[in-house]
Amino acid sequence: MVAIHLIANCQRETIELLIEHMLPEATVRAIDYSRPEALCEETRRAFHERLKEADFILVQPGGLSFLDHVSVKQEFLNKTFVMANFYFRGLFPDSCYLGDITDRFQEPSLYHSVAVLDAFKKGKSEKAAAESLCLENFQRLGLMEAWDSSLEEMRRRDAMVDLPVAGLIDSYCRERPGFLAVNHPSIALMYVYLRSVFDQLGIKHRTINVAALKDPLRVHDMTPILDDVAVHYELPYRTTQHWFSQHLGQKFMNRAEYVKRCYAAYRAVDTKRLTVHSPLDMVESLRRLGIGHLV
Repeated sequence: MVAIHLIANCQRETIELLIEHMLPEATVRAIDYSRPEALCEETRRAFHERLKEADFILVQPGGLSFLDHVSVKQEFLNKTFVMANFYFRGLFPDSCYLGDITDRFQEPSLYHSVAVLDAFKKGKSEKAAAESLCLENFQRLGLMEAWDSSLEEMRRRDAMVDLPVAGLIDSYCRERPGFLAVNHPSIALMYVYLRSVFDQLGIKHRTINVAALKDPLRVHDMTPILDDVAVHYELPYRTTQHWFSQHLGQKFMNRAEYVKRCYAAYRAVDTKRLTVHSPLDMVESLRRLGIGHLV
């Protein structure tokens, strides 16, 4: 029986499920460093104490103090594998976070559209904001650089990991919808990557029908791959044109409702909260283009 300890962000949910099916005899202990409980040093200490029991430690870059990937690999060199932390904005070039990480603005969704925010701050109507979700406006805002800038970011992150992923993301997303949101890879994409991880570690694993599994990240907020974006990149697939909000009660929103709810939420708060803090490549691009009212 293989004992695997996992240190990851929200992608932990998918990795754990895949391990359960690919290595049915394995035991898995995991900590999600994106969760509030991981901020507790006692919790991290308790997890750290059990690392010596692991046959393999899978860790994503990030984490806190003695559970960050550098510290873990230094301490447990022979059994630690640094996995990729998936991120890709190419399919969602307008998608952004408002507010810093300690104060994310999550109405009506964690994921906001910089095009809709731009329309709101300029006093445009909701109808005009909905119409702003188009290729021409995305190009005006410099958003269509997202595919290349995201891959550049992933290549930078790849320098920290034991199995690079930028090339896989690029090739996979040109053929299939590999992400549900900018930092939520699909279970099918993660399966391809995890197979390679296990192969590199010499861990025999089962071949599974990943399509039969329920993607755990599908209960979280999701953004559509807009048809204009798919056409621009000549993608052979199309997805729903609806936004999905977890905290609104697992609700799907069409373009008009998404914009309506964004406008209502924006009107209800101090405009100081309505600033784009990430992704950083978007922030840098907006500043470079002189679109300072968004950042």
